[in-house]
Amino acid sequence: MKDIVGNVVRRIAPRTMQNLETINRWDAEYEDHGPRILMYERELREMRREIDAMRREQRRVTELYDAVFEHARRSGTAGEEPEPEPEHKADR
Repeated sequence: MKDIVGNVVRRIAPRTMQNLETINRWDAEYEDHGPRILMYERELREMRREIDAMRREQRRVTELYDAVFEHARRSGTAGEEPEPEPEHKADR
């Protein structure tokens, strides 16, 4: 009976039947990829969390740099050359 219906559909709508057969073949071909896709999605979520953590750390480092330079600007030491250290000469 299934073969008869299939033959009738092939005659009436050959392109539709061809598309259905292609989709059926794809389902069978990619059936075992479900667990792999789930694993990739988990890894992707974990990487996104790590990237967000790195962005927060980078933002904090930037804030600390800003605080240091602001402190240096207010204390008047920004842009000044450091005083050279005295040379040490050995006594002979």
